[in-house]
Amino acid sequence: MKKLIFRLLLLTIITFNVSCSNENFLEKYNCKIVDTKLYKRGNATRTDKKTIYVQIPEQLTEKQLNEIATQLKEENSTFKMLFISYLLPNMKISNYGWATTNYTPDLKISINGVSKKIEDQMKSINLPNGKGEIIGKWYNNSPSTERSTIIYKVDEKYQLREIRGKGLFINDKKLEYSNVNGKSKFVYQNDEGEYLLIENDGKLGIYDNNGLIWSFNSIK
Repeated sequence: MKKLIFRLLLLTIITFNVSCSNENFLEKYNCKIVDTKLYKRGNATRTDKKTIYVQIPEQLTEKQLNEIATQLKEENSTFKMLFISYLLPNMKISNYGWATTNYTPDLKISINGVSKKIEDQMKSINLPNGKGEIIGKWYNNSPSTERSTIIYKVDEKYQLREIRGKGLFINDKKLEYSNVNGKSKFVYQNDEGEYLLIENDGKLGIYDNNGLIWSFNSIK
């Protein structure tokens, strides 16, 4: 009887460990693989190096990144070097995501973007001194260049305030307004020919003579 109980306990422990190790952390954290890239060496595909791009719904903890990376490494065990880039919603596919977990061959976790707490603080941008008419608020979550922007009007004069550097730097600019094909265009003093354009979908675009530089999503 004791032997039977011991075997049942051992079976339970083994089953529990297997079920934990087989947990799908991509599904658990509502993430999905949006692209993969195999590296080339001349005309041949390298079989030891691969990049995976994972879209994440929000900022994850280092522990969560570790769990996802471990799972993907197990699923791609034939690749000695595995690079994983984590992209927040609206981020373009890039090797420099909000975070990266790279096996080269040991795991290295790097969080490049701001935390959810700092992002929320930056998105809370408001009128300086509480005065003026808000034209719009926008945020760009590109890692290391995060920026929140507000365009407002005081006494028929347009102005801009932006917060950069993880909420540490504030920049104010005077704007000149014009209407271009039904879109609001704002010009500010600079040597690069940059200007702002509120797009039809509500996004804010920074342009120069060569076209679009950055695109900002509207803060709801």
